[in-house]
Amino acid sequence: MGELFYDLRRNGPITALKALIVLLVCLSVYNLQSFSHNTDMAIEGNLTQQLDYNMFTVVDMLAEPELFSEATNSPHRVAEIAEFYDQLNADTTLKMLSVFNQALLKVQFRGDETFEHAYGTDLSSFGFYEDENGRPVLDVKSVQMNRQAFDFYGLRAQDGKELPWEDVDYASGTVPVLLGNDFKPYYAVGDIIEGWMYSNLKFKVVGFLEQNSSIPYQGEPNFYLDRHILIPRAPRLNGCAELETHFCGIMAVAMINSDIAVPKSVGSEEVFRRLNAIGERSGFTDFTLTNAPIFLVQLGFMRQLIEDNRGLLHGLELVIIAAACVVLYVLNRFLSRRREAKTRVWAMLGAEDARVVAQHRRFWLLEYACAFVLLVLVARNLPNRDDLALMGASLLLLGIAFLDTTIQRGMVLRVLRSTREAK
Repeated sequence: MGELFYDLRRNGPITALKALIVLLVCLSVYNLQSFSHNTDMAIEGNLTQQLDYNMFTVVDMLAEPELFSEATNSPHRVAEIAEFYDQLNADTTLKMLSVFNQALLKVQFRGDETFEHAYGTDLSSFGFYEDENGRPVLDVKSVQMNRQAFDFYGLRAQDGKELPWEDVDYASGTVPVLLGNDFKPYYAVGDIIEGWMYSNLKFKVVGFLEQNSSIPYQGEPNFYLDRHILIPRAPRLNGCAELETHFCGIMAVAMINSDIAVPKSVGSEEVFRRLNAIGERSGFTDFTLTNAPIFLVQLGFMRQLIEDNRGLLHGLELVIIAAACVVLYVLNRFLSRRREAKTRVWAMLGAEDARVVAQHRRFWLLEYACAFVLLVLVARNLPNRDDLALMGASLLLLGIAFLDTTIQRGMVLRVLRSTREAK
């Protein structure tokens, strides 16, 4: 042990430099693997299911202020729109994917301004401001979603804590929500978040989304939800008698504007027929249908771009590894010369080769033990945490360690051989 401490005092900076170089190389491989793995998962998660479907978009025809006001303030019209939503959401052939990205207003938020709805966008940012009661509040990122969209896009809650979809009831004044992964330092399961969404509501935290959860949204292939509150949409809306009419009207209109995923085995004529039948039964016919395959095309382009550049990235990584190995070899030569005097003393004292190599092996193991510990610590705290990538980087570190110790062993044996031949 004394030899080890002496060597550390003498050669510590060089040993640390070697460990740092190995760490950086392994981290670069880790990040490449993590990026490739996460991208493949994101694309596969979006494409493998969606490519089996044709996508359409339902759009209301209430853009004129007079038409919108009439639809959202008339109990009869609101009931028609709500019934349209209920029937479309219950259709077993047409998968209604109702998603709406909207700020949850006036939240007494525990986090920072990076959770603001406008943060990272082209929208004007107001940061924290005072509400009518003088309290500091923030307009927080949130996304409203129905269960079919949640399931279709493969979203999952951590630890299996799913949303109680059937219990979502806006009339109760309290709505269960899932929080994005970045909320975890600030909120816990069971906490209540108060905010304004067409009306003052309370949102009870029932769980957290998995890290890096994303959906395709408005042409963006991966719309990440780590800093969003996921607000579930009720499975049925036609209970609006219990709610304020304007609130229910705005909610209903927002919810019917949605994508529809239809199996490719179902023709467009059947889609039109089913929608028209739902419109006639509900009494709401002020909508139009458009085909919207744009995000699938973009996902395809993204996949092709990654595939085209994957070889280049791997080639660059090999160059980095080769350059690191050259630098490590130079440092090994330098360390070998610094340890040469002690190695020659052991040879002149008649120490066996295996014993001398074993003495040096402790120095080598220390270098790579430090590199491995640092690799695990850094990788576990990176935002792109990936156990599979960490395993790959660890195997690379093991390979470099085996090659490096073999080279250093050869250097030690050459010194021992030259010493004995000189005697």
